[in-house]
Amino acid sequence: MNTGIPDINMVRLDSRANAQVAHLGIAGQKKECFTQSKADWTMINNLKSSSMYYCQALETAMGRFIDSKIGFMDILTYIEFREPTSFNAFHVLECDNWGMTRVGKDGKPVNTEELIFW
Repeated sequence: MNTGIPDINMVRLDSRANAQVAHLGIAGQKKECFTQSKADWTMINNLKSSSMYYCQALETAMGRFIDSKIGFMDILTYIEFREPTSFNAFHVLECDNWGMTRVGKDGKPVNTEELIFW
């Protein structure tokens, strides 16, 4: 197979192969061993530490949010007045003049909070 791509950069995923491409299968690939240096492990540990900090901060913020008993309508009202350009993305339009009702995937009518759940 002459594609101009070195064999080392290709992997064959098909289970059936002829003799020309058999060596490109995953099983035939050379196994490489990667090792991290001390600097790599220091960076990994620093990233783990900072991710744990942000995870804890997010859990704390989410706990305060849940405890605040803010409802989805409160969020929609906030978006409507503080971020009016974004409000239309979450606003379900009213029914048209023909008496039709907007429905979701389950066939039930879509309420005003429907799009905030996505």
